[in-house]
Amino acid sequence: MYTFNGDMEDYTTGSSPSTSPGTSPSHGGGDELHFDLEPLDEKRTRLTLTNVLSAADTAARNGAGWDACLAALDARAHSRSFERPQWKELYQAYVDAGVPSGAPVPGMD
Repeated sequence: MYTFNGDMEDYTTGSSPSTSPGTSPSHGGGDELHFDLEPLDEKRTRLTLTNVLSAADTAARNGAGWDACLAALDARAHSRSFERPQWKELYQAYVDAGVPSGAPVPGMD
């Protein structure tokens, strides 16, 4: 188990006896995160992130945040330069698509 502090709350992550290989559950801020790794071939692995929300109104906020984080990870994995996306624009796109919103945004509320 590992515990780390993010911008919002403390998170605990690690494997548990019921966790299958390649899976790492995390808990923080009331949410549950699952990081699943699936080998595709000798040089590629698929990361599947599942964010089980503790409240529906966090969906747009968390979606925009993960969108930005995973885009940076993808750029790094492919040795591409990366410009940080405009989080507010990502968030608004989620809201416009009908994703539940309204949760507080740290540093913006």
